[in-house]
Amino acid sequence: MSDEFLCVRCARKQQTCCQDSDIHVTLADVRRIAAATGREEFSEFRQPAYAVYDQSIEDPFWYQHVFRKDGMRRVLKQREGGDCGFLGDHGCTLPTDARPLVCR
Repeated sequence: MSDEFLCVRCARKQQTCCQDSDIHVTLADVRRIAAATGREEFSEFRQPAYAVYDQSIEDPFWYQHVFRKDGMRRVLKQREGGDCGFLGDHGCTLPTDARPLVCR
């Protein structure tokens, strides 16, 4: 069994969820990331890039609490090309306990 974090092993094989994907962040995620990095401009509100996030999703409770009334949600900013702003050469640059819940 490898001591490497799963994301590192996965990134060597193919494009990962850290690339060309919307990474939804909660307000608690934003607070943790800001405390760990000292940065504040790492997230934004935007429309989902993929139809999978359509309002017809099976969990309306999730949709109601993730999306604003204008259909936007808070996500991590991406670099040109779609990589997460926190993706480094060896995976996520955030400490594990500061990462968004969906990235743990």
